[in-house]
Amino acid sequence: MKRLTVSFQELEQWLARMPVVCEMTPLVPVALRADVRIYPEEEDFLVLLDDRHKQPLGKACIISGSTPKLDNRLPYLHFAGHPPVEAVNRNLPHRIDYVRNHFLLNHQVAHLIETKVNEYQPEIVALFLIDGLSYIDVHDWHAGEIQPCFIDGPSVTYRYLLRDPALINPTVGFASLIGSPSVWSRLQSLEYQFAQGYTYWSPGSNRISDHLFTGIPHQRTRNYNEIVRHLRSSSIQTGTYLQIVREGLDGLAHSKRELQRVEIQSAIAAIKDDLFQLGDLLAEQARSFMIFAVADHGILWKTEVDWKRLPSLTNGHPRYTTSAPPPELADRFLHIVRDSDSYYLCHYPYLIGSIPADDSGVHGGLSYEESCVPFITLRG
Repeated sequence: MKRLTVSFQELEQWLARMPVVCEMTPLVPVALRADVRIYPEEEDFLVLLDDRHKQPLGKACIISGSTPKLDNRLPYLHFAGHPPVEAVNRNLPHRIDYVRNHFLLNHQVAHLIETKVNEYQPEIVALFLIDGLSYIDVHDWHAGEIQPCFIDGPSVTYRYLLRDPALINPTVGFASLIGSPSVWSRLQSLEYQFAQGYTYWSPGSNRISDHLFTGIPHQRTRNYNEIVRHLRSSSIQTGTYLQIVREGLDGLAHSKRELQRVEIQSAIAAIKDDLFQLGDLLAEQARSFMIFAVADHGILWKTEVDWKRLPSLTNGHPRYTTSAPPPELADRFLHIVRDSDSYYLCHYPYLIGSIPADDSGVHGGLSYEESCVPFITLRG
């Protein structure tokens, strides 16, 4: 059967009438209504379809593989676009299990980097840690490999353990991306012998930075241009791992009372330029390299959301809390436990505290913009 190219609205109209087979981009299943069953494997649906003793299947979307098996039995659709952001945010709380089973998660990043490096064995590996960047900001970049990564926890840069505020929670923020064992420890087992780190803090002056760069010789830099100058003046040896922290959109979100969309777009473009500048630099010094880039969280912009304030609940963080909300508000939160610490993430578009007057954006809760970040792979 010939596949029919449809819009997202047309896909929903088809699903209201019958099960369909559909080729789609990764975020589309998350945007579908909660009463639509998603079948990632056609074989699972075939078993139900051919079992006369089963109850009616209801609304069902079967994700097509490269060789569809159901295209002669059900409508065969194709949707290659990006689903409406509003639909993703509305249905994300209902699709958490799907996301956890089919998306890259923040605590899987270190293992994925290890796997990719082991497969391609480049001379130089670099990890670009970005403070604040959403997948939606970069999904249409036409370079490298970009996939959504779900922050399965509070969408923040770091948290201290509640039981011991002197210790970083290793399962939250940047620490969850670095992993345990860390990316550097994993690469050492693959015979990468040299490492160099670049961060905004001097060794010993910032606990989260010290945690991220454990075992990695690192130095403080004032800006990205300084990193580039240092790398250009150095001879990077084969078997080197570079780890770089770069400010993303978090600085804009927490430093400007008034912010225009053009300023956000300019900051995103600068991140892209810096990332590919690093690729050009490594291409000059090595026969092969891999650069990985990932963010700790995304940003919800204050003026772009029709916020809803939850009653009778105050908290120091506008989008999450470490205290259980009252039962009547429980369906407005996602409860997640990370290293024995409980976090209650506000669904979109709820607030449990005021956004600081001088902030233009916020993060910490559950939304497409905050919780879905890019994982980027560049090879050369």
